[in-house]
Amino acid sequence: MTEIPDLVVEVISPDSRRYDHETKKHDYERYGVQEYWLVDADERSFTLYRREGERFVPVLAAGERLPSSIIAGFELELTPIRSLF
Repeated sequence: MTEIPDLVVEVISPDSRRYDHETKKHDYERYGVQEYWLVDADERSFTLYRREGERFVPVLAAGERLPSSIIAGFELELTPIRSLF
């Protein structure tokens, strides 16, 4: 039996942008992943999708932090990530 991860983090490369945003997102959603994080250095963006029911919904940052529902008490600070771009 294959275990499904609760959280998947992807760093997107230019060649995989569409694949990560569409195909992988759909696959992870279908198999029950709870959170899917996408880091896109070229687009200078960070996207967090969280499962609500059977679907992923994008989570908007409250200021400079994105809270995880999977890692209790964890909030991703976006300022250091944005400074890398």
